[in-house]
Amino acid sequence: MRRLLEGVEARVLVAILVILFLGSIAIATAEQFLHVDFKASWSTPLVLASLYFIVRLVSIIPDIGTDVKSIGTDVKSLIGVAESIRVQRISNVDDFYKSLGNAVDKATSTLDLTHIRSTPPSDFGATATDFYDRLIKWCTGGDGRTIRRVISVQNPEMRVWAQQLAADTEHLPQFCVRVVDWATDAPAINFAIVDERAAYIALTGSMIGRQKGLAIDDLTVSQNFKDYYENLWNNSTDVNEWLAAHTDEG
Repeated sequence: MRRLLEGVEARVLVAILVILFLGSIAIATAEQFLHVDFKASWSTPLVLASLYFIVRLVSIIPDIGTDVKSIGTDVKSLIGVAESIRVQRISNVDDFYKSLGNAVDKATSTLDLTHIRSTPPSDFGATATDFYDRLIKWCTGGDGRTIRRVISVQNPEMRVWAQQLAADTEHLPQFCVRVVDWATDAPAINFAIVDERAAYIALTGSMIGRQKGLAIDDLTVSQNFKDYYENLWNNSTDVNEWLAAHTDEG
């Protein structure tokens, strides 16, 4: 409301100044062409009134400057937020697992992963295999480190892999694996969350070698993915329970 009144006041002051300016021109024109002699008692009030309204108008300007500075600060703040979100575009599967591996090497607490696909990690090449082989070592390399993996088992090949994964991690309570039912042959958007800080999103194309990805280093984005991960986790089954319940499947 205060700014609205000041805006109205500024417009009124400018209008008065314009009127006074036009009045001074009219007096000068009359004296020049009509030979009318206006006394100082007429022109002096015009000058004083003009000075007063100019001073009053100038007194409002600092508030306008403050508003402009405030807008500038807000813009810089938004730019700062955008700059703080680091996004890496990854063009192939090898670079994806190399980048993810580097992030995990620096991580100290948690790693949440999905592998909702119809083929095991070994089909993604040596870089992917090496990354997954190092997970147990990372998990046992420091106090409080934990790993969670959500997988899908859609065919006999994936069942064999799930059995091996369960055997490799059964002595590690800090390495938990759960199975989610996935009804379609198409892979999910798989991702990894590192230390609840960085999210790595894998986008599998029509061929494994065409996998692309994004690495996003941002707390808010990672928290959004973690919320989604919790949904998957809570709607999945412990890998050993799932395997026991599907013993009759080839």
